[in-house]
Amino acid sequence: MLGVMLTITPLTALLLRSAKTTTEMVWGKMPPRAGYSLVLNAVMVILLMTLMGYARSSSRVHWHVYGVLRDTSPYAYSPALGSAAAIMSLCTFFFCMLVAFIFWVATMSDKAKAPSASSKSELPHGMPALAGASSALDEPKPREF
Repeated sequence: MLGVMLTITPLTALLLRSAKTTTEMVWGKMPPRAGYSLVLNAVMVILLMTLMGYARSSSRVHWHVYGVLRDTSPYAYSPALGSAAAIMSLCTFFFCMLVAFIFWVATMSDKAKAPSASSKSELPHGMPALAGASSALDEPKPREF
C-alpha cells in the first residue's frame, strides 16, 4: 500500500504540473459531462459494494457463523459469482431506472408550474436574490479567455 502511494503520488504531481485551467469554476454550475460521471460513479459504487458483499458472504457458504455453526441442510447453495453479478447488475439497472422515473415525474410538475417570462425579468439577471447577500455579487463579470 505504501509503495503504491509513493509511486502514484509523484506521477500524479508530474501530470498535473502541466495542466492548464480552461474555465473558471463557478459554484452551482456544472458541465453535463460532470453530471454523467457522477451518475456513473454512483452506479459503479453500487455494483462494487453488492459484488464484494456477495463475494464475502458466499465464501462462508456452508456456515451460518463461520467456524462456529455449520449449515448442514441439503439446500445450502450459493450461485457462482458470475451469475450473482448478473443478478446484481439487473437489480442495479432497475433501481437506476426507478430513480430516473422519479426524477422525470418530479420535472413534469416543475414544467407545469414554470413562471412566465415577465416575472423572471423582474429579478436581477433572472436569478432569485439570496437572503442577506450583497447585490454587488449579482453583476456579471467579463469573461477572459
